[in-house]
Amino acid sequence: MWLGRAQQGMNLPVWVRTSNPGGTPAWPDLRPFVEIWQDAVSPLKIETASMASYLPGVVEGLFQHSFFLGPLYSTPGRYFVFIRWTDQDGGPQQIVGSFELTGGGSEAGTIIAMTEVARPDARYLLTSTDAGTISRRKNPRM
Repeated sequence: MWLGRAQQGMNLPVWVRTSNPGGTPAWPDLRPFVEIWQDAVSPLKIETASMASYLPGVVEGLFQHSFFLGPLYSTPGRYFVFIRWTDQDGGPQQIVGSFELTGGGSEAGTIIAMTEVARPDARYLLTSTDAGTISRRKNPRM
């Protein structure tokens, strides 16, 4: 499963639809968990998380988790994603995916909103990132 390319500071959504041994969607015995490993000479585990059910009671066996590619993801390159769960019969299941972290971006997040504010003393540029930070820049050149 290819998750695409991303830059530091972006959110990486990971989805899985669990199934029973027959291949039809079903709730697992335990929630799936996801691990992210950096592809290197000696692989390095970056992060582990439990996945939450997406629309519980509506879509059977659909789980989602979003990773913020912050300071832990400072090295560009390929990362592997392992999603593991136990099906209804107690059998282990796994899906393996990968994504590429490209150069650029910022651990502070990606700017998602920007506005200019003019005051008598100066002009300001207010920005908001998807990491939740708001910053102010004084007298920007536009």
